[in-house]
Amino acid sequence: MASAPGLLTRPAFGPDIPAILQRNPLRNTATLAMLLLDAEILTESEWRRSRKHLTSQCERALMRWINERADALRCIRPHFQLACGIQPDPFHAGNRPEQGWLEIAWFVEYGDAFIVGPQVERLEREKKGLGLAALRALSQRSWRSFPMMMCQDQLSMAEWCFWGGESSIDDYIDMMELDPEDAEQVRAESIAEADIVAETPKWLLKSYRRKTPAPRTLKQIERRSSDPLARQVAEVLRMLAAAPELEDPHEQFRDDGGEFYGFSAYVRWSERDYTVEVAERMANNELNSGVGYEICGLHQQPIDDVDSFVQWMQHMDGLFSVTRLIDRLLWLLSGASSDHAPNTPEGDSTHGSNPVHG
Repeated sequence: MASAPGLLTRPAFGPDIPAILQRNPLRNTATLAMLLLDAEILTESEWRRSRKHLTSQCERALMRWINERADALRCIRPHFQLACGIQPDPFHAGNRPEQGWLEIAWFVEYGDAFIVGPQVERLEREKKGLGLAALRALSQRSWRSFPMMMCQDQLSMAEWCFWGGESSIDDYIDMMELDPEDAEQVRAESIAEADIVAETPKWLLKSYRRKTPAPRTLKQIERRSSDPLARQVAEVLRMLAAAPELEDPHEQFRDDGGEFYGFSAYVRWSERDYTVEVAERMANNELNSGVGYEICGLHQQPIDDVDSFVQWMQHMDGLFSVTRLIDRLLWLLSGASSDHAPNTPEGDSTHGSNPVHG
């Protein structure tokens, strides 16, 4: 019997019309492309209809933009990782249950080791405290960009990592009241203070109270010193002092516990010091405990939020302006542009440029 006029009936779909609508798999890719277009990173000529080509074009465009800022780096080799996806939107659960998101992380996969002892001693002979000022600048300014493991931190890191906060392994054994057998095992698995001090000057390991040259003195060194290394280091220190202060990226990871272990470089006093070994043991402790992190920075945003992306771009400009100075300072301290390597003029590098990887 035919339905009565005015009553609703269930519609019948044809064979070519799906009963369930699928989410468009191109949505995130297309939205990312529009974001990069609005940010003037992706050009219209790079746009492609094919999802495969459009995705690769977005990746290449973003990496090109990053490499323009990182190409001058000689020592630090940053990596960037981009991810897009769909996640629930808790603020619009009724009207918009899902939203696209974008995540960009930056880190260093493998940090190289650089020996700085000879150059630091050379700077100290030129002006007491100048070499120490350079090491402090590397430590402090790299912490908010691409952190480095520093030779002057060997003792302090060993104290909390191996000696339970005590000043030596013997003090730790006494505190724990270990029997001779357990004490011998602890000594075998740890690094003794005497071993660290034997390979790194004690004045450096205890340098947290030593004074460094004032800005006025640095300016005089830059203008008048007969040592080209001292002049260049003083110049970089002055530029770092004037560079913008970066936000602390570690605050968002500290709540999860653990320590940072993804160092961009290992700044060693000599080939025999314990800088790398201390860092590696610390990293193993963190990994075995299921804590710690190696990400130097993380940006998350809705994939269609152009303003947030532009703010991230501005942050990257500031990050790389500081990182280029840190990288140059490390390159100078490692001897690459000094009398220790007379055939390597500044502007040329045995490491070459370091492309950023996606």
